[in-house]
Amino acid sequence: FALCVPLYLVVYLFDDYLMGTNKLKTSNIYSFFLECGVVVPIVWLMVKIFGGQGAWLATPIALLTMSFFAYIYIALWNKNESFKINRLLLEENFGTSNKRELNITADTVLEVVGMSRLVGLFCKENGIDMKKANIISLCIEELGMNIIEHGFSDGKPHSIDMRILAKDDEVIVRIRDDCRPFNLTEQYKIISLQEDVTKNIGIRMVVKTCKDIQYLSTMGTNNLIIRI
Repeated sequence: FALCVPLYLVVYLFDDYLMGTNKLKTSNIYSFFLECGVVVPIVWLMVKIFGGQGAWLATPIALLTMSFFAYIYIALWNKNESFKINRLLLEENFGTSNKRELNITADTVLEVVGMSRLVGLFCKENGIDMKKANIISLCIEELGMNIIEHGFSDGKPHSIDMRILAKDDEVIVRIRDDCRPFNLTEQYKIISLQEDVTKNIGIRMVVKTCKDIQYLSTMGTNNLIIRI
């Protein structure tokens, strides 16, 4: 079984590659055969021939079979010049320097206000024009207050984490909290149908002044990515 570890590495790395390059259908099919479709018939056959020891012998045979399938798949991709290992690599301009990144955490209204002021100083240090800096500070304050008002009301301890990146000609703000799910973009769709434009003015302002907003709820957290 220990000798099978390198084979496990091959088949699971290939499966991860499929998922990482968004070949989800192929990954699901490969995973099915890896965990059941190939293993079960081989185990059954080897046990029939060799008895209980056949189950151990079946492991390397099944893994070799799946490694062969992976090789064939990659070989076919190479033939069509569509298998590129750099699809797994990050772009050269991914991320930013520490001087152009700000990470802050808050769990009270006072700290949210402090966040807003820190972001203003951060923008000034990075040469971001005052108009955009004011929009960023206002967005952070409005969203932070909204999270505290609606997400902190269950009596449980919560926190808001914010990450601001000054990159190229835009600023990227990521806001993460551990409150109940709240999709800003979906909420805005509901709000936009209301006749009274004075209600939820903070959310209206944030959505209309940002270039792009993406929301993801994962592992019990709300993740909001805003580009300004």
